[in-house]
Amino acid sequence: MSKKGDNLLADVEKPEWCIGEEWVFKTFTRSGAVEGFPLQGTMASRVTDKGNISVDGKEQHEAYMIHVAKELVGENERLKIVQRTKQTSYIRCSDLSMLLDIAHDDITLIFAGRTNIIAHFRVILHRPPVVPFNFPMAVGKKWSFSVTPIGIMWNTGDSFEKMFRIVNFHETFMEFECVEMKSIPLPAREYPCIVIRVKAKNSKENKETKLFAGDAFCDYFSPEVGYLVMSEEYIGGELMTRHELISHTRGSGQ
Repeated sequence: MSKKGDNLLADVEKPEWCIGEEWVFKTFTRSGAVEGFPLQGTMASRVTDKGNISVDGKEQHEAYMIHVAKELVGENERLKIVQRTKQTSYIRCSDLSMLLDIAHDDITLIFAGRTNIIAHFRVILHRPPVVPFNFPMAVGKKWSFSVTPIGIMWNTGDSFEKMFRIVNFHETFMEFECVEMKSIPLPAREYPCIVIRVKAKNSKENKETKLFAGDAFCDYFSPEVGYLVMSEEYIGGELMTRHELISHTRGSGQ
């Protein structure tokens, strides 16, 4: 139940997204093309379709198709980085779990007057699906699972032998807990949210096959917008990535 003065909410139920729904975020990260180099910009996620998909050739899932467009820029006196990403994600309708990500990155590095352009193509199959939410959500609820994704990587900046490769990620253990309900002040307005703390740990700490790089994540889910309004990633207690909602457009399609 809500507490007077705190603008808190009761149990959080699963939202129903509509085609055309869009969330736009202001993004800051130190986990971009050059580790530790700060980048900032925007990321837009839009529901473009809904239908059945099979990611393993067997089971069919009804899924939302989400188009993600991200542009990040960072610059100092010696280096400028422009990183553009276009991604299609398939999110299972029944529980908003992550099934499949297909992404293309264009990275431009300008150093000492020289320009280098690198392209990355990534396909990540989540096995089993990643469950970032467990509806209905309430303070005190916990859940956990392990996931061993498989990825296909193609990098134009690598040697020929590394241009195309299949990556078997190490098993990752993930623990989730809904820790509190609170109002989050953002530039657009204040949103009542349920706060989800996430811990991720790989069975082997191998950078090449490490999918979830963070020691901890903190997600802020708003029932009003049906999605996260803020997300933070920490490594060793240091903030590495933050996404903050700056606009939300409701969809009109089915």
